Amino acid sequence: MKDKLAWDYIVPVVLCKHLKNARPGRLAPTKIRKTIGGVLHHCAADAWEAMVDAAGKEQIVLKPTSSRRHVSYIGSTACWL
Repeated sequence: MKDKLAWDYIVPVVLCKHLKNARPGRLAPTKIRKTIGGVLHHCAADAWEAMVDAAGKEQIVLKPTSSRRHVSYIGSTACWL
């Protein structure tokens, strides 16, 4: 079996259709939910939990380090919710 390389784990980031025209920090309460380590948009929470589960199967532990970003991130491509 071939060893996996770093790029074997990389998948393209696709913006959820629910986030079209959304502004960071201003999502409706119905669009967010609590998850492992914080509160995320419901689609991001599903993806995070799936990633944590998949990593766990390979004995890799993922932990959130921060879910807050400085206001200077607003409008940048590096903006997280």
